[in-house]
Amino acid sequence: MADNNTIPNGISSLPVKSFMTVGPTLHYSHSHVHAMWGITVFVFVIVCYFWNQIQIGGPVSIDPMELADTSLFRLGQIVVRPISIYEYPWHIIVLGTLMGILAVAPVLVSQLYSFRYSLPLVLSIFFIGQLYLFSGFVLVSCLAAACRPLRFRSRIVAIALCMAPQLIYWAVWGGYPTADPVRWGFSFAPWIYAWLAALALAGLVLGIGHFTRYRPGLIGLVSLVFLGTAFGVFQKHIGFSEMDYQRYVAGNNPEDAPEFHEQSLSATLDRVLEDESLRSYLKGQFYPTDEPILLRQKLKEEIQSLLLLDRWPEWFGRKMPDQLKYQTTRRALRYEYDQFISRWPNSKRIPIALYFRSLLAEYHPDTRLISSQEILRFYKDYPFPENLLGWQELFEQYPQSPESLEARWRIAMHTAGRGNFEKASEYCQVALAMIREQLDYLAGQAAAEQSESIFAAFQKPSPTVMTPFKLRELQMRFRKLQSRISKENRGDTPQTQQRLAQFVLLNPYSADFGQRLDELLQSMPQDDVLRDNILLEKAMLEIDPLRRSQLLNEVVSRYPDRDAGIQAQYELGLLKVQIWKKLETSNEYKKQMAAEAVALLSAFAEKYPDSPYTEQAKALLQTLPQSD
Repeated sequence: MADNNTIPNGISSLPVKSFMTVGPTLHYSHSHVHAMWGITVFVFVIVCYFWNQIQIGGPVSIDPMELADTSLFRLGQIVVRPISIYEYPWHIIVLGTLMGILAVAPVLVSQLYSFRYSLPLVLSIFFIGQLYLFSGFVLVSCLAAACRPLRFRSRIVAIALCMAPQLIYWAVWGGYPTADPVRWGFSFAPWIYAWLAALALAGLVLGIGHFTRYRPGLIGLVSLVFLGTAFGVFQKHIGFSEMDYQRYVAGNNPEDAPEFHEQSLSATLDRVLEDESLRSYLKGQFYPTDEPILLRQKLKEEIQSLLLLDRWPEWFGRKMPDQLKYQTTRRALRYEYDQFISRWPNSKRIPIALYFRSLLAEYHPDTRLISSQEILRFYKDYPFPENLLGWQELFEQYPQSPESLEARWRIAMHTAGRGNFEKASEYCQVALAMIREQLDYLAGQAAAEQSESIFAAFQKPSPTVMTPFKLRELQMRFRKLQSRISKENRGDTPQTQQRLAQFVLLNPYSADFGQRLDELLQSMPQDDVLRDNILLEKAMLEIDPLRRSQLLNEVVSRYPDRDAGIQAQYELGLLKVQIWKKLETSNEYKKQMAAEAVALLSAFAEKYPDSPYTEQAKALLQTLPQSD
C-alpha cells in the first residue's frame, strides 16, 4: 500500500503561490524604490492636508467623539460648507481632483508596490484628511488590488474594478440630502468628476509605466501634477481668503444667532424655584421665599438690573440653558471676525467683517418685558457711543461699500446728537442716493439671474450682505432721521437746538426713557417746535391700545400738518392692524378693525406720498382684507 504522504509519479513539487502579490515596481533597487515611495507618500500627505484645510481648517487633530458621529461620514455637507459648489462651480473641479487622488493613489501603490506600502496612505486619509469611513473603503480597494485573483492582464481594468468600494461610498454618502432634486443631483458632480480624475490618473501612471517598466516615481509625479492643477484652480477662482470668509464670517451673521433672538425666561425661573438648594441660598440672602409671587418678581428685578451690566445673576446661571448664554456667543463671533480681519486685511470681504463686528457690539438686551412677560429681547437699532469707533473705521476705509450705509446712519445719529444738523443731513442725503442706486443694482441682478434652466441652481455669491429688505429698512431710518432734524424741528434758539440734539440720542429701550421725555417737556415752552415729537413718543410708550389710540388722536388733532402729527396718523392705522391680527375670531369687531385700518392707511398713503412711512403703509394694505 502506498504511503499517503508520498507524491505520485509524474507530479513535480511546485511552490505554492501567495495570495498577495508584489508589483513590478519592486523589481528596481531597494533604496531607489524606498526613496520614490517616500516622495509618493509625501505628495499624498500634502493632498490630504490640502483637503483638510479646505474642509476643516486649523491644525490637524482627531476627536474620538467624531468617530461615532455618522453625520461626518456624509460628503453632502462638503459640497456646501465652507465653500458651496452652487456659488463656486469651480470647486467641483477642486474637490473632484483631490478626491480622485485620495481614491486611486493608494490603490496604485498597492498594485505596483505591495499592499503594505499602501497602508501609510490609507492612514493619511484617516488622520490628516479625516475621512474616517472613506479610508476604510480605500483600504478594501487596496486589499483587492494586491490580491492575485484580481490581477488581470489589463492593470487599468483591475484598478477600475478595485475602485468599486469608493463608488459605493460616493453613491451612498455623496448627495446633499436636504437640497431640492436639481441641487441634489448636482451634489454628486464632484464625486463623478473624482471617479473620472482617478481613472485619468491611473491611466497616465499605467500608460507611461507600460513603456518605462513602471518606474517607482510615477505615482508621486502624476499625483503632484493633479494636485498642482487642483491648487491652481482653487487659487484662481476661489482663494484662501474667500474660503476663510465663508468659514469665519459668512456663516456667522449675528442676526442669525439664536442667542440674540427672543427668549423666554419662564422655564429657567421655574427650575430655579424648584431647586431646594437655590431656594435655601435665596432665603439666606433675605429674599421673600415664603411669598412665591413676590419672590419671582424680585428675581426678575435682579435679572433686569444685572443685564444692564451685561451679566446674569449667579443663581440664574446655574439653571440657564445654552441659548441664553449670549455673552459667550458674542465673544465667539467676535473672535471669528477678528481672525479673518487680521489674516486677510486686504480682502474684498473686509467691509462685511467690519459690519458684522460692529453690529454685534450694538446688540443689547431689552429688559422691559422681563417683569411683565418674562421675555428677553435684543435690540441693535440704537447707536451706542462706545461702538462709534468701529463704525467710523468701516465708513472711512470703505465709504463706497453697501455696508458703510449702516455706518453712515450711526455716524449721522451721533453727529446730530452733537448739534451738527447740517452735516447729519448731508450724511442722510448721500446715503439715500446710494441706497436707491444699490436697490436698482440688486433688482437688475435678480432679474438677470431668473432662469428656468437647470443651471439656475448655480448662483454667484453675493458681494454684500445688505439685502433689499435691509436697505429699505435702512432707507426708512435715514428718512426718519432726516425728518426729525429738519429745520421744522430745529427752532431758532440754541436751547431748542440743544433739546433736539438730546432728543435724537435718547435710547427708546432704556428704562428711564419716559422720564427723560418728561424732563424735556418740562424744560420747553408750550409752543416749542419739538413738543409734538415728544408727545408722540410718549403716546407710543402706552401699552394699552385704547389709551394709545386716544393719545395718538390728540397728537393728530393738535399737530395735523407737522411731522409728528403725520406719523401719528400712520401709527393709528398700524395700531388697528395689530388689534386685527390679535383677534382670533372673525366677528364683526375684527371686520371693523380691518376696515378702519384700510381706511386710515389708504388715506395716509394718498395724502402723504413722500412720508418715510408710506411704503410701509402700502405693504400693510396688501395684508389686509379689502372690503367688497
